[in-house]
Amino acid sequence: MVTARDIYFKQAKIQDLTDLTILKRLGFKPGIRDENINNFVHTMRAFPGGFLMMKLKPHWDNIGYVCNEIWREYPQSPEEMQKHFDLNHDIDHTHYPYGELLYICSMVVHPMYQGMHLGHLLLEECLTKLPRSHPKLKGAVLIVNEEWLPAVSICKYFGFKEKDRINGFFKAFGCDAKDGIIMEKNL
Repeated sequence: MVTARDIYFKQAKIQDLTDLTILKRLGFKPGIRDENINNFVHTMRAFPGGFLMMKLKPHWDNIGYVCNEIWREYPQSPEEMQKHFDLNHDIDHTHYPYGELLYICSMVVHPMYQGMHLGHLLLEECLTKLPRSHPKLKGAVLIVNEEWLPAVSICKYFGFKEKDRINGFFKAFGCDAKDGIIMEKNL
């Protein structure tokens, strides 16, 4: 059993791209995951401190990540919502380093380590570290598939509440489209 003492967090770097890609493929079905590896690179460059890796001691295996942006504010129009929440959006069009809203874009724990409360540790690290380094942050927002009940449960545990829904947002290949639940919390 893996515990908090077995985990280490670090800022993701370019040399982590292979592991990040593997984690993304293990964590998300085709059609849901962003297949453009350059978006990882853009995010690391635009917001280096917002891309955290979860590593397992003693060999420092990468077993999870959380990727974030900072937005000026919550999108106000349907067009802005589409632009901001689009899974393939370009961080250069949405990230604002002095904004007040943390957007948790993507979070994955390797399937072999799921069910051990490591998602809790990963989200807790994100929600603790980033507001400390970015004191202007007033809230956090994320979007989660309506069927990912463990993810919804973790979000609720940390005080996230449903704000909105985007019908048919998650469109995995070969599956019916599922709603995206937009959840938010105050920081």
